[in-house]
Amino acid sequence: MEEKFKIFKGAIGFEPNNNIAYVAVPLPVVVEKKGKWQVQNEIYLVTSDYQFWPLTEKEQKRRRLFYQSLPQFPVGKEYWRKENIEDFIKSKGEQHIDPYTEVFEPIRDVLEENIDFHHSLDSTLIAIWIMGTYLLPIFNSYPYILLTGTRGSGKTKVLEVVSRLAFNAQLTSNATPSAIFRIIEANQATILIDEGEMLSSREDSQELRLILNAGYRRNNPVSRTNKETHEIQWFDTFSAKMIAAINPLDSTLRSRCLQITMVRTANQEKGNKQITDNTTCWAVLRDALYGYGLQAMPEVKEILEHDEDINILECRQNELWKPLLAIAKHLSLYVTSTVFEELKERALEENTEEDTLDDWHKAVLLALNEIVSSTRPYTIKEIREEMANFIEDIKEMENITNRWIGNALARFGLKKGKRKEEGNTYVVSRQEVEDLLERYQLKETELPEHAEGGERESEPEIVLEEVAEIFNRKEEI
Repeated sequence: MEEKFKIFKGAIGFEPNNNIAYVAVPLPVVVEKKGKWQVQNEIYLVTSDYQFWPLTEKEQKRRRLFYQSLPQFPVGKEYWRKENIEDFIKSKGEQHIDPYTEVFEPIRDVLEENIDFHHSLDSTLIAIWIMGTYLLPIFNSYPYILLTGTRGSGKTKVLEVVSRLAFNAQLTSNATPSAIFRIIEANQATILIDEGEMLSSREDSQELRLILNAGYRRNNPVSRTNKETHEIQWFDTFSAKMIAAINPLDSTLRSRCLQITMVRTANQEKGNKQITDNTTCWAVLRDALYGYGLQAMPEVKEILEHDEDINILECRQNELWKPLLAIAKHLSLYVTSTVFEELKERALEENTEEDTLDDWHKAVLLALNEIVSSTRPYTIKEIREEMANFIEDIKEMENITNRWIGNALARFGLKKGKRKEEGNTYVVSRQEVEDLLERYQLKETELPEHAEGGERESEPEIVLEEVAEIFNRKEEI
């Protein structure tokens, strides 16, 4: 039986069966065409088992490898210098790249030298995030970075640094959504978006929002219809993305981001620094990043799959932080540092601040916890009245409509009951309330003192004589 072809795709990948990582890079060459000298790209494949060869049809056939969707690069741009690739191949792994001293530390230094971050750990977070763009094939998801802050706070400067270091980085100021689909599909490009306000204000940004909402997670392709052939095409939108914006993003997109708040600098020297091609030797840093990515993929993947130290959060937050914590843990294998513990602490702090529920939804659950003692239909009216005890600003209750409460109960998976004279009802059991409290991790301190779970003792009813006595006292007063 004829041997099967291996199928590779895009600019970077990982073969789990043999633990081989690979990357496709352009090498500019000068050729003569019709009596004129022209610069064009030749695409080469570099692998973690120290192979280096051109992605020509002849070479692919000889190696029984089919390359689907060849990367497309700007002509003449050298991402990984040929002389460094050759040194990498000759080393055969004998000169292992130190991820801390040769990659992380120099990137963090160039960030701190040129940008005045509000929090000291911000430069660490961005440096590790950049490193992760060269490890993308081993991740099932990868967090977006959201840079927020007023004008002149340094957001664009961060993007300018990242554009020179992150894997196949592409600033999208003048790129159409159609082009971005294809850039991500072919190049696994790191997408950098300045002036992110357009994502919520412009109708023509709908396609871009579609890319962003889907593209933080692997195996979540977006379909498009080819206008010429009318055939459905599927595009892989998974890639690293960084967004700079003054105004808040919509909640769906925001939930895919780790936020860094930028503040205008008081350091005039840093504020006046411009990011140019001569700011630092970007090529040396990129050389180290490429070599690091190929060598580190199997090691970081092992941490990602088996190290419980990086599984410290729940659900979406764990999904976002886990890749960065795995990279930080990998750094600790090479040098004694506090980077992993610092990043872990940052993740836990942000998870605490990022409540799983907003105040209104939390008030609904706390109200149910107060009034639900047995399975029966509960009216929205009585739930609303109890909610008022858990909303700090009582005027805010005026904005909470019965319809909103009904929708919130439905979002919690509670079933609607028969309508009563007092209004709509929802059938709720004590067990359902306990389950929701556990799922949404409401702290014990947030629960009323007498709410201990299980069937609660019904409160003694006020007899008619007591009611009459109360009203008599009011009249006397």
